[in-house]
Amino acid sequence: MRASLVRLEPRRGPAGLCSGPSLRQEGGGARVGRAHLGRVPRGDPMTTTIPVQTGAYDWDPVPALAIAVYGTAGPQGSKSPVGWGRSRKTGKNIPLMKESSAKVKPWRDKVSAAITAAILRGDAKPLHGAVYAEITFTMAKPGSRPKRRRTYPAVSPDIDKLERATYDAITTAKAWEDDGRVIENHNRKVYPGEHPDALDQPGAVIRLYTLTGAVS
Repeated sequence: MRASLVRLEPRRGPAGLCSGPSLRQEGGGARVGRAHLGRVPRGDPMTTTIPVQTGAYDWDPVPALAIAVYGTAGPQGSKSPVGWGRSRKTGKNIPLMKESSAKVKPWRDKVSAAITAAILRGDAKPLHGAVYAEITFTMAKPGSRPKRRRTYPAVSPDIDKLERATYDAITTAKAWEDDGRVIENHNRKVYPGEHPDALDQPGAVIRLYTLTGAVS
């Protein structure tokens, strides 16, 4: 599997990337004043619609970082015991754990190296303030799946574990201070060639956005 990166044309606007329901709801409900945001109306909790804020985050339409990384994404989070050790804090014996997936470290290394290279080339710069993260993971399509119609990787690994490994790699590359900076995200798993952001082989397209004119 080759480990490389390609330069991406910036996609304009995170709002256009999200497939979920918009925060700007049209019709079907009364307008909610600012003083009422977050309040749950009285009534049947099974049928009452909770009002949402009508203004979404004002993300810069051009991503601050946009890269494609080739390789097999490894899920981070599942641990396996490898023995026993002594806690430095308590002096008690504790189980020693390691990542169950051997794919985690190679994947994190590839992502970190790709982002570091992009920053050194001047194609990206470290992000400050709040971040919107969008990652499209292209998974290897099993040979048993149909070749001539679109299918969906609704199987393991869990998308949140793929996200965790990738976020840690972004932190290692110092593209942000830590993943606590992410206040909104949209991640997906796809098979090669079956989504606009799908690669032709396993890997990931990573786009990070910052708020327009805001640093915090």
